[in-house]
Amino acid sequence: MKLHALGLVATLIAGVVLLNTLPASPLTVNDPLEGIYSLSSKGYSGSATIRKHGDCYVMQTQIGQKNSKDGLAIEANKAVGLKRGDILSFGWTSAGTPGVSVYAIGKDGTLTGHWSTLGGVMKAIPETLKKIGPIPAPLEEDDD
Repeated sequence: MKLHALGLVATLIAGVVLLNTLPASPLTVNDPLEGIYSLSSKGYSGSATIRKHGDCYVMQTQIGQKNSKDGLAIEANKAVGLKRGDILSFGWTSAGTPGVSVYAIGKDGTLTGHWSTLGGVMKAIPETLKKIGPIPAPLEEDDD
């Protein structure tokens, strides 16, 4: 079991390293999962942007968490994901800790699922992402 967990961690870390080498613009366009999402769970909320890159998906999140000391802490992460059927999964790291998110894709495009990290509480934390709009097109430069 430990060997399987280490293999998963190595795969997640390799995916995140690969993610940082991808170009800023998507390689594939007009995928129905691409867009901006509101992200919510018990104790935090935020936003996520999902883009398709080849056979994979890239998710960038900004999450605000209530913090008794400072009021609100914002955390930003990038994740690399795969879609198989109606399941979308992402591997990511947060402060050096690898994690995984797995979502069911609803008929309305809502992503409902759970996430967890290696170590820590070792629980599946529920999370929902609801699409709120498309990714804005990049501004075109004037040739003046």
